[in-house]
Amino acid sequence: MPNITEGSGVLGSLQAKLGGLNWSHFLAAALVVGVLLRLIHYGLGRMLWLDEAMLTVNLVSRSGADLFAPLDFRQVAPPGWLILTDAFVDTTKNYAYGGRFPALIAGLAGLWVFYKICLSQLSKPAAFLAVAVFAGNFSAVYYSAEVKPYGFDMLLWLVLAWLALKLIDLERLSVSQIATLVGLFLIGSFTTFVAPIVVGAIGGCLIVNRYLKRDMRAVLMLGAGAAIAAVVFLILSLTIYKTQVDASGISDGGMGNYFSRLYAPFPPLSIDDIAWYPTVAEDLFADWFGLQSSFFMIFLAICGAVIMLRKKVWLAGFCLAPPVIAVVLSMAQLYPVMARLMLYMVPIIILLAAFALERLMQEAKGSVPVILAGAVVFMSLGSAANYAYESTFAPNQSNRDISNELATISEHVTEQDVVLLTRWSLPPYLLYRQAYGLQDQRWAIVERAACMTEPTIDHLAADRIWLINPFLSWRQLDNRFNVAPKSQADSSIVYESTELVEWLGWMRENELEAFPDDGFDCTKVRALDPFLQGGVAPIQLGAFIAESK
Repeated sequence: MPNITEGSGVLGSLQAKLGGLNWSHFLAAALVVGVLLRLIHYGLGRMLWLDEAMLTVNLVSRSGADLFAPLDFRQVAPPGWLILTDAFVDTTKNYAYGGRFPALIAGLAGLWVFYKICLSQLSKPAAFLAVAVFAGNFSAVYYSAEVKPYGFDMLLWLVLAWLALKLIDLERLSVSQIATLVGLFLIGSFTTFVAPIVVGAIGGCLIVNRYLKRDMRAVLMLGAGAAIAAVVFLILSLTIYKTQVDASGISDGGMGNYFSRLYAPFPPLSIDDIAWYPTVAEDLFADWFGLQSSFFMIFLAICGAVIMLRKKVWLAGFCLAPPVIAVVLSMAQLYPVMARLMLYMVPIIILLAAFALERLMQEAKGSVPVILAGAVVFMSLGSAANYAYESTFAPNQSNRDISNELATISEHVTEQDVVLLTRWSLPPYLLYRQAYGLQDQRWAIVERAACMTEPTIDHLAADRIWLINPFLSWRQLDNRFNVAPKSQADSSIVYESTELVEWLGWMRENELEAFPDDGFDCTKVRALDPFLQGGVAPIQLGAFIAESK
């Protein structure tokens, strides 16, 4: 028979060890999980996708003052962030690790600062809840390994809010404390997009706080520092940002229509105008927390805002002033309400939710473990779904990664073949073609299937045409002629040129959606020289089509 006494002793020892755990241990565990998720995501070294590749092509081809000129590929970025990231790319000669290293540091630093804020403002159980959710939040983790400045936007709010919370109860601020805040105002203006919102919100709250404390020296110095930061950002907006936007054409065509939808209608004069506000709020929360958790987070954020306003008015000001300023600027058509440009809202919403759940736990003390477990699950469902959907921890399976496609083409392509690219596959192809031995391979750019005509295909003079991430409408070809990608992880397709002429003719005869009559101009040739990086120039399909007409 088993030794019951011995078993009880083992069980008792385990219970004793578990009983020795406290909320500090759970908080530390949540922090460690957040660090590991960010390090793993960064360490996988996934291939740069479209937006990252577009920006990195600029970093590879430029240096120094050239970074302040209009960027190629419709890119706009803060000059301070560009200089910092460019330095790491140049030093490491690596896009995935060097280019993303500043974002990783911002992500890890932001996690630590959020942990410190939670410890100072919440009970231990509520702090654990907030840190655990932030640690695993998909947006916070994803932008910790992205060649984009959005992680710096979030870090700016976190650092300024943390410092402000430490200073608001002091009767007088020292010169060094004021100088630190002003320095952060200026750094934020030069390295982030959100300086007018975050500096305006937290700086404004601090100035009011200092005025109520009759600390007039701090009022004057903080006011002057905020004004200088505003001037710096205004100068950047009227010079570097304006030339980048004007040269990129972001405000024109389809891209312009996309951004115009992100400005708040004011005054709202119709039902559609009124509906814009809840619709955009739903979209924002779905981006930040995943569709599965969005409505739960909206409800908790509203409840938490009410509770925070009653309990901690200055923290409420630091949390609620930024979105208010963002909406006002959007109403003025100055700043689009866009999830990536408002990434600083992720820690804010989690803090608001934690305040709501802290109140619930106070009212139901015997159910704290159940409330915590349920809240963490429901607040993180959307992030878990996004990890799976984006293949975050298996990046070569993601449709943003073309490494499998490049490997397939490299293995089977011949000198007589042409690789056909769209604007979506061009930037990563430019960055990675040499790594796959494709630097001398002929390639061409075609924006859509309708631009492929029989004269165009003849002009390519290719035995076969390879496609990466083919036009969606070409799937009708796949179904009819039994040509399809090899797998979900490898979207490359190869067509025999003679067969492709026949198939495209069949599509035109049947007036399929691959050839919509939407006024798209296939003869327009994009300015490509800055993108080539010493490679083989593409066949100018647009110019050839114009000549053939």
